[in-house]
Order: sequence, then structure tokens, then C-alpha cells
Amino acid sequence: MPRLAIILCCTAAVWAEDDGNPQAQGLDIGQTIHAIHNLVTTPPQGDKPWSEDIANLSGDDPDAQQRAIGHLIMLGPPVLPDLAVLGRDRDPLLRLRVVEVAAGIGGAAAAPVLLAMSHDPDLRIQENATLGLGRCAGPGVFERLVELHTALESELRRNAAIAMGGLGDIRALAILSNLSQESDDLVKRSEGDTMMRLAGQESAVMPLATLISQTSDVQRTILIQASMALADPRLCPVLVASLSDLQPLTVRFTAAQSLASNGDSRAWQALCGMAAEDPHDSLRAQASTTMRSLTGYPGSGEGWTVWWQNNAALAARLAPRDELFAALHDSSLPVPRSRLAQFPIEDLAPLLDAALGSGAPWWPARAWQVILADQPSRWTKLMLGQFLATGDSTDRLSLIILIDQLGGPDCRAALTAMKTDLDARCAREEQSADVGKAVPDRGAERTALRVAWQRHPAP
Repeated sequence: MPRLAIILCCTAAVWAEDDGNPQAQGLDIGQTIHAIHNLVTTPPQGDKPWSEDIANLSGDDPDAQQRAIGHLIMLGPPVLPDLAVLGRDRDPLLRLRVVEVAAGIGGAAAAPVLLAMSHDPDLRIQENATLGLGRCAGPGVFERLVELHTALESELRRNAAIAMGGLGDIRALAILSNLSQESDDLVKRSEGDTMMRLAGQESAVMPLATLISQTSDVQRTILIQASMALADPRLCPVLVASLSDLQPLTVRFTAAQSLASNGDSRAWQALCGMAAEDPHDSLRAQASTTMRSLTGYPGSGEGWTVWWQNNAALAARLAPRDELFAALHDSSLPVPRSRLAQFPIEDLAPLLDAALGSGAPWWPARAWQVILADQPSRWTKLMLGQFLATGDSTDRLSLIILIDQLGGPDCRAALTAMKTDLDARCAREEQSADVGKAVPDRGAERTALRVAWQRHPAP
């Protein structure tokens, strides 16, 4: 019967290990299970729900094998002890299917099976087990991936790099930043992709900044490249330091590039100096491009010297605000309401832009949390002003929703002003339709205003 099959498999596996052969070479465990299962037509009461799937996984029918793989994955961790037994079978194709099931289950429970299979003598099984470890967690997983990342086989190194990305362990940044030493282009590409994936986590920002400050030359350049799309000003100080004349040209150029998304007023002086005076054409051009991105000013060359002279006082005024914004990117820190009150609402306006969807992936929700901690009346006026100034239906709809959620004593008056503006705008747009212009659909705005109006009745 199937239960007896499992017992026999376990006994055979133990016998094989006692005989000094942990892979049980010469033992056809899978076929034993399948043969015994075929002798039994009616399983006894209390049999494991997955016994038939274990038998089919070990059998010769490809369709039954695929069904068994799907069923076993859905059953999850309880099947893993039986999979560990099948993992010692002499049939490499069965062992490969075991890896597929264990990887599909994933999590900490599957780690021991996949760790064991990552030592399999068959390279295909090692490769698939390595990928599977990226879906796991627990002791030894990261360390094994680090070990596999140094393997002679390029496919193992590549799969280890991919799995590090799946694992999400930011310790991999330091290891993968040595990708310049890799000889295989496909491995390099996977290492770069994983670095971008890991660097995109909120928890990776400060470790990434530390690594940038502690490394040099090629490794530092690679780490800065991984920061390009983060849009997190916590990186600004270390990137400004990387603009120094003491750094290699590639580090300085890459840092100037990264500051376009990660910089703020604290980078203006260094970038202006580079844009106006650096002897390298490429650095002057990149610094100018970054400054145009940060400030909106269409300057170039020596023009940035004049611009800085005119805006040095503004930079000094904005630097404390930008330091606060950078600190607020850490969502684990409490919002310092007293510090927000020190700034005029116009200086805090970038928080509203962030709440509408700009910046790092975690920044919009965090910016809204900061706004909610401040005085509502300050923000209601700012939001209403932006609503009246824009014709973009998506932005207007978002601002209606934000004012509704913000509430406060000025909410209903702001909603009234919004409705008046919407009626007037719709009338103008209908008139323009007479001359062949398309009329924007404002139905979503009207619906949102109606719902918000009901939520905030007159006192």
C-alpha cells in the first residue's frame, strides 16, 4: 500500500546512507513507490492525501507527473519530508521533478530540501535547485547562494545571482558589486539586474549609501549605477562626496547622473562648480544636465556660476527642509510635526507632488502620512490652488480625493470652490466643442465631488 511504500523508501534511504552513499545510487526509490502503489486498488483509511501524487511523480506518465507536481505544490510543506526521500532516488529526472515541487512550495520549510539538492551531482538539478533557493528563506540559504556564486559553471553563478534577487537579502549588494570581475556577459547582466532589484527596496537605501562611501573605483561606480532610479535624497550627501576631484572620472560622472533623481538643493553648489569649471567636457555636460533636471533652469557652462551666485541664499534656506525630507524617507521614523511647522507651506509643496505619485516607490504613501500629521488647513489651501490651476482630469480627481481624506474645518468650503470651478470649466469646454475640439470627460470628478460632499455635510 502507499503508506508501506513510503516506509520502504525511508528504510532504503537510511540503509543507503549507512552504507556511505547519501545519494542512494543504485536504489530506484521512485519505481519502488510506483510498483507498490499499483498493487493496491483501494487505499486504507487514514492514508496520506498525497500518496497517489507521490506515486505519479515517480511514474512514467508525463501527464500524471505534471498533475502530481501541481497537486503537491498546492498541498505545500506537509509533503516535503516525502520529497526529501525521493530526492535521493537514482533517477535524475525524478530528482529534477522533486526540485520543481520544492521550489514551487518555497519558504523556509522548503529550504532544507533545496539546499540538499543544490549539492546534487547532476548539474541540471544543481542549477534548478539554486534558482529555487531564491524562493526560500532561513539559515544557510544566503550563504549557500554566495558559495554557488563562485562556482566554475557560469550557469550556476548566473542562477545564484538571480536567486539572490528573489531572496531580497541586501547583503548581496556588496557581493554583486564585484561584477566587473565576472567574465561571462550573461552572468554580468543577471548580477546587474539583481543589484537594481535589491537597491529598489526601502531597506537597502542606507546600506547602499554606506557601501558607496566605503568602496572605490569600479565597485563604487557599479553601486552608484544601481542607485540611479531610486529618487531617494538620503543618497544625496554620499553622491555629492563622489563628485570630488579625488575620485576617478567614471565615479564622478556616474554620481552626477544619479543626483538627477537622488539630489536636492544640497547638491547645487558642487554641481554648479562642476558644470562651469571642470576640465572634462563630459563632466561639465552631465552636471549641467543634472542641474537643469533639479532646478528647471536652462543653464550651461559659466552660466551656472552666475546662477549659483543668485541662488546661494535660496540653497541655504532650502537645505534644512531637504534634510528633513531626506530623513522622512525613512518610514519607520515618527513624523516631527513641530519641524513641519517651521516651514511655510510653499516650501513643503513637494510633499503634495509626492503624495500625487512622484519619487521613490514608498515615498507617496509616506508623504501623505506626513501631510496628515500637519495642520489640515495649510494643505487644503495648497491643494485647492493646484486644483484651480490645472486642467488635467487625473490630477484634479486625485486632489478631490486628497481633500476629502484630509478633512478639516476648511474641507467643505474647498469642495464648494471645486464644484464651482468644475461647472465653469465644463461650460467653457462645451462651448469649445462647437469649433471641433474634443471635450474632456469630467464624470469622475463630478462623482468624486458628490461623494466627498456627502461625507462632509454643512455644520
